[in-house]
Amino acid sequence: MKKFYLILMATLVMTGVGCSDKDEKSEQTAEARLTKLSQSECKTNGTDTRAGEETNSLTSLYGEQSIDYTFSGGVLQLTHINAVYGCDAEDVGVSAKVQGNVIVVTEENLQSLANCVCPIDLGYKVAPLNVGKYTVVVMRGTLELVRFAVELKEGVKGNVLIGE
Repeated sequence: MKKFYLILMATLVMTGVGCSDKDEKSEQTAEARLTKLSQSECKTNGTDTRAGEETNSLTSLYGEQSIDYTFSGGVLQLTHINAVYGCDAEDVGVSAKVQGNVIVVTEENLQSLANCVCPIDLGYKVAPLNVGKYTVVVMRGTLELVRFAVELKEGVKGNVLIGE
């Protein structure tokens, strides 16, 4: 009888070694579907800042940068208000990745260097997303602009300031 229990225990241990309670797909980085909705023209109407000009801060010139967000129907809509890019930037690229409960949105200037800057508004949406608690990170290339926690539920909206 003792031998039977030993064989039974060995069998249970061996069958449990290859099993895991974790869903391996949930740990992989998922490519979120991001749609760029809009990019405004330069908001300073020709009063851009040229290279070498003395300024106190970009905020004093262009206003505060912020992220407006709304969530409805599994779609997170974000608008980067007063995003400062080169005034020659006709197109700013935007991509997103969702890993677990972290949404990383990366903005990148697709143009070469410019000799002036101006504020624009960038609108984009990330979908589909489930209701729940998330951390949203907005990057400009490799620079983190802002990180904030949000509970996505139907109808939620808000605004987060971006520090200088």
